[in-house]
Amino acid sequence: MNVITSPATFSIKMLLFSRWVDTKIKGEVNKFTNKEEYQFGDMTKEILRRVATGQYTLDDLFMLLKALAIFQASISPIGKFEIWRC
Repeated sequence: MNVITSPATFSIKMLLFSRWVDTKIKGEVNKFTNKEEYQFGDMTKEILRRVATGQYTLDDLFMLLKALAIFQASISPIGKFEIWRC
């Protein structure tokens, strides 16, 4: 039997789902950055720190590229780290 959901019920469910996703993502970022509380930019700062010190993995680079693609940002500022390390 199909149950028709009212727009109000649907909106509440989407809000709860959005909050759940937000909490999960922030928790994973906190693990990645070894911080207890998420602040905007934490993940990017941690990836840049890892790249600058040479302590990065291929997964870190893929995560950085995904973040740059989402925000339609350029990779040119990150490329400077390799020049500095030479």
